[in-house]
Amino acid sequence: MPVMSYIAYPVDGRYQEMSNDLASLENCQFIPAENEEIGIFVSDTQSAQEEDHLQERIKELSSIKCLAMTYAHSDEE
Repeated sequence: MPVMSYIAYPVDGRYQEMSNDLASLENCQFIPAENEEIGIFVSDTQSAQEEDHLQERIKELSSIKCLAMTYAHSDEE
């Protein structure tokens, strides 16, 4: 499966909880912003089934207000 990346926004006052929740997920990384209480959440699952399971776990986290999927593409020459 491709690497998925999101900008993660916490429920007001729950940034640290969101950070801990996302960092604890397998095959994922949470990278905090330096100047805002948001961060980048990156996942790298190995199968569609694993991705579905991860999405279900994320939906259960009450500390997240929004995950905004990001996309970047670079043509390598």
